[in-house]
Amino acid sequence: MKGGIVQWSIAMAVIQDTHVTVLSERRAHALWGVNGGVNAGSAAPGENTVNGKPYPGKFSLQLKAGDSLRIKTPGGGGYTNNLRVSK
Repeated sequence: MKGGIVQWSIAMAVIQDTHVTVLSERRAHALWGVNGGVNAGSAAPGENTVNGKPYPGKFSLQLKAGDSLRIKTPGGGGYTNNLRVSK
């Protein structure tokens, strides 16, 4: 079984003024698998946007009610190998 890139996307609409800090810049290396699991695919860059405008991997800012924040990151490595189950 081959590993591949799985991406998760989190989108949120702000309902009240709030301050956020995003730390998602450490994407230089793919994550490893554990206990026989496969490594993740290549460390594809993620994507951070606020109201559709791109932001870097690390930022801090004040959001107002009605703003939207989207954080898209690459997936991680697998855990164990389901094909090697002893019977």
